[in-house]
Amino acid sequence: MKKTKSWKKSNGKPKTARLSNPFPDGLRKIAVISPASCPKAERLAEFKLSFEKVCKSELAFSKNILLPSKNKCPAEAHLRTDDFNTAVEDPSTDLLLCSRGGFGSAQILDGINWKILRKKNIHVLGYSDIGALHLAMHKMGAGIPVTSPMADNFFKSLSIPMVRRSFEIAIGRRPSGDFKYSSPALQILNEGSGSLEGPIIPVNLTILASMLGTRFMPNLAYSILLLEDVSEEPYKIDRLLTQIHLAGILDSCSALLFGRFVRCGKRAVLESIFAKFAAYVNGPVMSGIDFGHLDKSLCFRYGQPISIESGGKIII
Repeated sequence: MKKTKSWKKSNGKPKTARLSNPFPDGLRKIAVISPASCPKAERLAEFKLSFEKVCKSELAFSKNILLPSKNKCPAEAHLRTDDFNTAVEDPSTDLLLCSRGGFGSAQILDGINWKILRKKNIHVLGYSDIGALHLAMHKMGAGIPVTSPMADNFFKSLSIPMVRRSFEIAIGRRPSGDFKYSSPALQILNEGSGSLEGPIIPVNLTILASMLGTRFMPNLAYSILLLEDVSEEPYKIDRLLTQIHLAGILDSCSALLFGRFVRCGKRAVLESIFAKFAAYVNGPVMSGIDFGHLDKSLCFRYGQPISIESGGKIII
């Protein structure tokens, strides 16, 4: 069999590979929706062009996906809610892909048709602000929340072999346990008591804190919590971690993983903050995971079982 060509550019960017259809076989229709901020039209056009080259499924963009409003969202909340429900209620829709993050996902939670989403049990892909929707789905037992690249950078990220492999595990194209992840950037802040297996909850720190106290916040006890954030000052990261600690999240989780905190200050400062909060966790704590607001970001299904081995190896 001829191997897929891959290469590494001289500027140190991650290896990339030619892309084939990354979605599960047999999908009839993939709906692209905007629960949060408005995407750029040119990004959607690029996504559509790449999609049509490699995918056989029908592609549908929601009605109000590019309709702007004054609060940086693509449309008023009731229109975004209608778009979400219309996509879910369409019998031929087999997967939802969010166009981008930003702001606004929590605004649609009260209006979602949770009954039909629970019945159809389809994947909903995205990250960042989409974490509010994902946490709610996990709490309601409706649909399959997956952190993954969104339409505005989907094929660019999926061209990175590591991202592609984790994506295929998250959506069921590969079995769990198929990928042993490690990175030179990993820092072990707490060894814990040895190897550990548990369900992962991958979420943006700001979004997690914003969901505390709502009826859509799931119980994260015994989970492996993976956090990331973007464009927050270190003192705000400290404040947010204090909030989830005081809410009992850190005491109850089995392990804590810190992803990439992009544009959040100097790493040395962040590491000192992470080390402080590692003391509250009764299990392994590591930082430097390739997860967050970057193209080279691991994909996970909420509740997906992963294993943490001694020495910083993670089995996905």
